[in-house]
Amino acid sequence: VGVGFTHGMTMPFEPISFKEARKWAEEEYKKLPKCAECGAFLQHDGEKYTAGFVVGGEFIPGEEQIYCSELCAEKNTVYEEDEDDM
Repeated sequence: VGVGFTHGMTMPFEPISFKEARKWAEEEYKKLPKCAECGAFLQHDGEKYTAGFVVGGEFIPGEEQIYCSELCAEKNTVYEEDEDDM
């Protein structure tokens, strides 16, 4: 078994054991961007969503966390009543 990245060229890989390849794969898996709510993979070129605050009907972007869908982002959005509406 050999692992590596050729950057589109033809290059031989260093041979390694299955155990070492599995360890490498687990480390790479941990680095992949995932949804902050459900843990699904975020597509490299796919749409990404953010959560935030809704005050008086106006959306204010919040933290830097990224979500895979509008549903996951909505679960983490905080809705507050506008003080003028009280």
